[in-house]
Amino acid sequence: MTEELREKIRGLEERLLQPEVRKSAEELSELVADDFIEYGSSGNVYHKKDILKILPSEASPEMEITDYHASPLSPQVVLINYKALTTLKDDSAPTRSERSSIWRLTDGRWQIVFHIGRKI
Repeated sequence: MTEELREKIRGLEERLLQPEVRKSAEELSELVADDFIEYGSSGNVYHKKDILKILPSEASPEMEITDYHASPLSPQVVLINYKALTTLKDDSAPTRSERSSIWRLTDGRWQIVFHIGRKI
């Protein structure tokens, strides 16, 4: 895996964490694959339609990525793992989580197809 690809995928994951992207159904639709599935730390399972409905209306937290690792699963599929520090704007204590995502190259565009997170 090239450093360029590693950083490209990190940049895409970071975009998904940005409040302005999370509020835009159009940008989310470009980044999230139609067959996307997420297993949330709450135990809930989400699909693309859920993400497009929920994220634009929820309070957007500030998130910082640490301990980022990327592993190619094939030339068109990359697994990333990282830790996130999440801070809400309501002065509640920050939370830490471990997260994994799978990104797939389809028709020249990288999209997230899988995500899982758990609080630590």
